[in-house]
Amino acid sequence: MNLQNGLLQRLSLLGPLLMLSAGTSSTPCNEKKHPEFKDYSIAEIFGGKMHPVILATPLDRKYRTVIREGFAKGVNFAGQYVVVDWGCGTGCQKFVIIDAKTGTVYDPPFDEVDYHYPPKESDVNWWCYSDLVNYQKESRLLLVEGCLRGKQCGRTYFVMEKTLKQLDYDPDLLPDGTVAPY
Repeated sequence: MNLQNGLLQRLSLLGPLLMLSAGTSSTPCNEKKHPEFKDYSIAEIFGGKMHPVILATPLDRKYRTVIREGFAKGVNFAGQYVVVDWGCGTGCQKFVIIDAKTGTVYDPPFDEVDYHYPPKESDVNWWCYSDLVNYQKESRLLLVEGCLRGKQCGRTYFVMEKTLKQLDYDPDLLPDGTVAPY
């Protein structure tokens, strides 16, 4: 009984300390207000017959098999679109967006998305999202967690409006506060 009381007393002292540290932790994810999936929700999901894919660009034709196979899985973005993604090496991803109603393939306004690294190894809360490309069937918001080849590193927020339009950008910062290079 005495051992149990001692253990309970130690745990009761640890509780407020754990709560204090949890309440004051800050991550890149909650420091600023950024667009959220719910802010761009879609009321209706397309359920009709999908138009065959139209492969119009060299990128589309080069990856025709993965694009057609991914498209066959159905709508997964912004109510009527299909995001099809594939790997392009370690920590690298390419993708296209296909309109299920028209078959039009939209290539993103950058070549690929690369993994981005924390400014120091101790930054355990560096990533806000689990994938390089994040999207939902019920939302027009598409979020890229990583480096846009040749452009920028961080979290880039896009909205689908016939093409991807950049809404916001949360850059990766180095320990000295400067923006990380891409």
